[in-house]
Amino acid sequence: NENYILTSEDIRTNAEGNSTVEWTTTTGTTITADATTAPDSTGTADKIEEDNAAGNHLRGASYTARSTGAVVTHSVYAKAGENSKCSVRIQNGVNGCTATFDLTAATVTANPFGTGATLVGSSITAVGSGWYRCSVSGSIPGVAVYTYYLLLLNAAGAPAYTGTAGNGLYLWGAQANHGSTVGLYTKTTGTAITN
Repeated sequence: NENYILTSEDIRTNAEGNSTVEWTTTTGTTITADATTAPDSTGTADKIEEDNAAGNHLRGASYTARSTGAVVTHSVYAKAGENSKCSVRIQNGVNGCTATFDLTAATVTANPFGTGATLVGSSITAVGSGWYRCSVSGSIPGVAVYTYYLLLLNAAGAPAYTGTAGNGLYLWGAQANHGSTVGLYTKTTGTAITN
């Protein structure tokens, strides 16, 4: 089923928030909850903000896909703030697929990295009011544990940089689903859903 939202392995059991509870990996970022109006016109979109340290500024969460080497799609609604570029990754160790999104130019570039990962596709779709649904699809052979990473990027598109505390962008509805297409967005409130 293409619109299967990962169940017990769901990266986001509360998909509309982006709080520290759901993201198990935090480097160089903080979250301000309910910072702006979301794509569904509710006040539930959060802001991910970088700190002033040198290095990566990211959030991540790991889950187990339903089979080894499964094709999965990671998606998020994103809107530019002080930062206008971000990256969404499917990763296991040093292998995976990454998509870089420019939320001002509405462009995406994507590629596999490491050994053996297959990039299936990527997309950026305008949904109104400066919001874009951003996605990357791919697989990593020989493994079933994937990590969903979301990285802030600097103006040059680099993932490692010295941040400016409080700068960031807006996020809502981060989701992982099996298959090579972006699943229909489905709100979850504590328990993952299968469609």
